[in-house]
Amino acid sequence: MTSNAAFKKQVRALAARDDIPYSEARSRLMASDQPKGDGRETPAAAGVAGATRQTFAEIIGTALVDRAIELATADRLADEAEQAWAEDRERGGLRIVVSGQTGSPDEDGRSDWSTQDWRTGEILASGHSTYDEVTWGENWIDISQADSLDVANYDKTAVLDALPDGTAPELERFISQVVESMDYQDWPREFADWLKQNDG
Repeated sequence: MTSNAAFKKQVRALAARDDIPYSEARSRLMASDQPKGDGRETPAAAGVAGATRQTFAEIIGTALVDRAIELATADRLADEAEQAWAEDRERGGLRIVVSGQTGSPDEDGRSDWSTQDWRTGEILASGHSTYDEVTWGENWIDISQADSLDVANYDKTAVLDALPDGTAPELERFISQVVESMDYQDWPREFADWLKQNDG
């Protein structure tokens, strides 16, 4: 397809050659027959390009929506497993806590820290010391131990495996990179929640 700048150049040249107004030269060029193979996009070709773009949009949209739902489902399963893990420990007499460093270590290796009740947020202990000097209740267990639960599948391969046969490698690579960027963002989960509320 002739670029806009090249077309204007042709119009100016024709106007100068035939000593006619610019508008007339432009009309002549637009109405003139162009030789075959000049690279112009015919209406039929434009329609094919539009259809291809629509197909790509549908493939990309389906993959991203499916991934958002997959991430939200994985998060829900992880939350349910964590709750079950905590309730089981609480039935055994343990108190679930969240403990961690709240400041940078000083030259002596000491830092600020605090331990809170996981359910209520109540501060149970705090201080400034080394890790070995941290106060710890006999019946406390940190919620971070539930991180070992392997119930949430965040693997993106399911979405990629579901792509239509013959999907162009470039399109698959684009979808793969976008899907990967979704893993640690909130917006895919928020969209999945919105979709659930508005589906049907």
